[in-house]
Amino acid sequence: MKIIKLEAENIKRLTAIDITPNKNIVEITGKNEAGKSTVLDSIIYALCGKSEIDVEPLKQGENRGEIRLDLGKYIVTRTFLESGNTNIKVELSEEEAEVKKPQSALDKLYVDITFDPFKFINADKKEQREMLLKLINLKVDQDYLCKFSQFQSTESDPLKNIKRHLDFSMIVRKEKKKEYEAIKAQADAIVIPEDKLDIKHVSVKDLTDKKDQMYKDQKAIDNMREKKNICKERLGLYDKERAKNSEAIKEFKNEILEQEAKNTEAIENLKAEILKQEEKNAKAIQKIKDKISTSEEEGSEIERKIVSTANELHELGKIVDKTKDIDFTEIDEQIKNVEENNKIADMIHKTRVLAEQIETTKARVKKSEENVQAIRDYKESLLANVNMPLEGLGFDEEGNVTLDNIPLSQRGTSQKIIIGLKIGAAMNPKLRVALIKHGNDIDDDNMAKMAEWAAENDYQIWVERVASSKKGDAIYIEEGVIKND
Repeated sequence: MKIIKLEAENIKRLTAIDITPNKNIVEITGKNEAGKSTVLDSIIYALCGKSEIDVEPLKQGENRGEIRLDLGKYIVTRTFLESGNTNIKVELSEEEAEVKKPQSALDKLYVDITFDPFKFINADKKEQREMLLKLINLKVDQDYLCKFSQFQSTESDPLKNIKRHLDFSMIVRKEKKKEYEAIKAQADAIVIPEDKLDIKHVSVKDLTDKKDQMYKDQKAIDNMREKKNICKERLGLYDKERAKNSEAIKEFKNEILEQEAKNTEAIENLKAEILKQEEKNAKAIQKIKDKISTSEEEGSEIERKIVSTANELHELGKIVDKTKDIDFTEIDEQIKNVEENNKIADMIHKTRVLAEQIETTKARVKKSEENVQAIRDYKESLLANVNMPLEGLGFDEEGNVTLDNIPLSQRGTSQKIIIGLKIGAAMNPKLRVALIKHGNDIDDDNMAKMAEWAAENDYQIWVERVASSKKGDAIYIEEGVIKND
């Protein structure tokens, strides 16, 4: 719907006007205090409730005023009385029937920003965001965002909600990066010579226990050598005993020979006593034989001991000859350097632990970066799928409105005007009317661009501008009436 005709009588500075627009741009001009603004106010008064109507809408000195606004489908008539009362009637033009709840029907048509596109352009960043969010009706999937931020936001503003999740995720990412860099710095600070990379941690107790065992092993070797020497000494003694025993047997045999000689001599000399002497000699010989037998048995035992000792000496010799003294140099050096060794071993172990931690924290950093990007992608996807009133319109990370990622404040006047018009049109697609007061801020080039946009989009724009005389097709207001020449 657009305005087909506007009639106003005795409204503020207006005496009587009758305007039937025939172009997309309806330019209302005149000097200051001529009633230009009241023309646009009349449209607002006709459509809006009492909250938008001036305290004294009647022209001074008049007791009744009226506005009649033809929108094609609706014909709105609002009457103002001196008592302050106002009456409204809304008719359906085609059916010529009166709407039972006229203001309710009009409220559906009126949107503040529709009538004044500069209301959006001149609003602060917060207000612009709120206006645009109201228009696009952005819905945020809280559970989806929580998967990436691990954060519960109670923010009702959808962009602030996303930003809270994003900020928290970025804090987590920063902490993970800080943790990664700290661990990596620790690892980089550890320098181990290449020739010591294979050093392992050594227990001092293990080294001392090992040395004690080496002492025991050396003691065993020394004992075997001592035993070998004892066997040699014993074998020498046994050799002497054997020689002594052999000498004794020899002496005993000589005694037998001597005794036999004596027996012969005795026999010769004492035949009478032969039997007695033979018996006596036999006993003496038997005793000597017994001594010989004992000596032979002792000789056999000595031989056995000699053989046994010789065998033992042989076996010990084989072991002792192959066994070298234990070298304590290496173990003593290890014990001496165990502290430095273990310090390097601890450093090697620490580098391995840090390497694992680096990989773990690196994965966490990557995950946190993915979470941040996922939230950004979600926001981008969310905004890409909403019906923006203007292509390229969006929000930066702070939630400020941008056009092609450039803040609106950095855009030119013509772009700002078109943005405001498009947002207004999107917020109220039914009533395709915009009202611009103080239009002198718009130069002729921007007026032309605005007219081009209005023609392309079948839109009607009422613009108030100060002028000292009528120019072109502009409607010139002078002392509350339209001046045609």
